[in-house]
Order: sequence, then C-alpha cells, then structure tokens
Amino acid sequence: MTTFILLVVFLSTVLIFINADDGGIAAECASLNVIRRKDWGATNEIPKLDKIRRELSPWMMVHHTAGASCTTTDECKKLIKDIETFEMTVQHANEILSHFFIGGDGNIYEGRGWYYADEYIPGHGLFLSVSFIGDYRIKNAPANMLAAFDKLQDTANMFSACIVIIVAQTVQAII
Repeated sequence: MTTFILLVVFLSTVLIFINADDGGIAAECASLNVIRRKDWGATNEIPKLDKIRRELSPWMMVHHTAGASCTTTDECKKLIKDIETFEMTVQHANEILSHFFIGGDGNIYEGRGWYYADEYIPGHGLFLSVSFIGDYRIKNAPANMLAAFDKLQDTANMFSACIVIIVAQTVQAII
C-alpha cells in the first residue's frame, strides 16, 4: 500500500503533568522505560524549538524508521544518534524529528519529547510522532516494542479523541 490510512481510536481523557523546565517526564510517567536525550547522546540537551501546548493536540503519527533495527540499548542509542545526525545535517531539521522512538530492546527513547512542535508536516506541528526503530514493511514489530508503544499511548491519552495516522506500509506489521 502506498497511501496513508487513518485509524480513529477513541481514548479517555487523562492529563499528564510534565516538568516544563526540562521538557522531561514527570513522576506520573515513571512507569515508562524512557531513555532521556542526554542518555543517548543528543546534540542538544533541550531542543531549541518553540514549546507547544500538547494537551491541545488530537493527533498521533506512528511510523517506522525504515532502516536497521536494534535489540540492545547500546545499539538503539547508536541508531537514534545516527538518525539525529542525518536529520539535522542532511535534512537540515532544527532537531531530531520524532518525539519518541520505540527500540527493539523494549525501551522508549526521548526525541523531541512531549512539548515541542513536529516538523514532519509543516504547519501541522501538533502531531505527536512515534517511530518504531527498524523496517516493519514485511516483518512484524516484536512484542516488547508493541508493549512499549501501548504504555506510551496510554500515557498520551490526554486527548479525548486521538486519531492515529500510520504509514500504510507499516500498518500490517505494527497493528
């Protein structure tokens, strides 16, 4: 499939309290296995981007990196650092593009974090973008990645109705 598929998922409203000083994950989100930007070697400790009010966003975009996958934390950190370098130097993005990454080690990796605008679709910066590390056009995402995504999605249920956009090529493997 080459078109985008919209999958509408209705979720209960839950507010997330984030430490606005560092854009990080507060105690309410401690159940998530989140590897912070500083821990994977991000170029900037805090994205130098305009903050947005995440609670106003009704959109979540889920896709895959379409490249190598990782099974250990060290492998995942290296791949995310490589993605950041590519996106900032070759694509001239201001910062790594995805808000979060899901690694094959079952961890969630902080990209832009919760409160920074998306650059994937100019003019529509309220998307919360989540990237599965690897290529899932043919093979299925491992169960630990799906479990991590479920936890992240549950945490992101600050929206009363969340429309999840999934790149068509990954739909069969991810859901």
